[in-house]
Amino acid sequence: MKSLNSIHQAGLTMLEIIIVMGLSVVLLSGLIEIVLAHQQTNRLQKNLSRIQANGRYAVDYLRMDLRRAGYAGCLPGGLSAASSQLSTTIAADYQSALITDASYEKDFNSSSPGVNSDSLKVVSGLGAGASVASVMAAQTDAVEISASNLIKKNSVVVISNCEDGDLFYVTKITDTSGAGDFDDCAAAGSTCLLEHAVGANNISAAVSKLYSTDARVFPVQSRLYSIAVQTGQENSLQVSDNGKLVEGVENMQVFYGEDGTDVDQVADYYVPLDEVVDMDQVVSLKINLLMRSGDDNLADQSTVYDFAGSHNIASPDKRLRKVFNTTVALRNKLQ
Repeated sequence: MKSLNSIHQAGLTMLEIIIVMGLSVVLLSGLIEIVLAHQQTNRLQKNLSRIQANGRYAVDYLRMDLRRAGYAGCLPGGLSAASSQLSTTIAADYQSALITDASYEKDFNSSSPGVNSDSLKVVSGLGAGASVASVMAAQTDAVEISASNLIKKNSVVVISNCEDGDLFYVTKITDTSGAGDFDDCAAAGSTCLLEHAVGANNISAAVSKLYSTDARVFPVQSRLYSIAVQTGQENSLQVSDNGKLVEGVENMQVFYGEDGTDVDQVADYYVPLDEVVDMDQVVSLKINLLMRSGDDNLADQSTVYDFAGSHNIASPDKRLRKVFNTTVALRNKLQ
């Protein structure tokens, strides 16, 4: 009878278990660090891409709109060159390509960059305009134009050809017989009459000349660009009452390029709105946008940046920030 001297091991010793656990912790720690680093890299790239896309979109949109500031068809000099029949209470708001309002100018607060943003109001004629359908017999006559739902009662319009222009307030819209009272020109038929009676909004019922069928009538509209600050949400660039245009715009500062005494249609210096001497001599703008990432703790430490004449600004957090600048010539004032 043989005796069995061999004893088979049934498990791991405590020392072996401790060694395996230690190795597992080391491997898992390295794996977790790799995963976390990958997640941080993705967050960083995602926020950088969003800043770049939003910044470029905001700059391109502003540049496009500012280039047509003061537009009045083919009238050289744009709205500022048009004769105005508007009362003094509204004339300043519509005859310049830009509207002067002291409340639109704010000093940049480097310790709290999300507050005190400038606002900017742009004025221009819109679209291709409506053609004048018949020659005016008298300067006080209603202007007959082709139907357009953009031309509305109780609004400001500019009539212009390539030589002259007039701003006036539409007091009433009728059909070609002078009957009816319509809200817009399209409702009056294929053509309509724009009345411009003297009153609270028109200082005169007479335009500066007898316009013919080579003239066009454009609705004049102003658009206010500002930075909306909402609790719990990112600051955003908005236009008038249409709401958010693009988010992540922490601050906007605007500088006005004024042509000096040489009158060469080139800006001699750029100043804040409250330092502009003559708005009619403003020929270009410098727009400064400070974009901010939606996520915090993306940078290892507070970043430093320059913005709107302020230098070496320390970020109040660890978000990413990027400055976008553009200079825009007001081409309708340079003709």
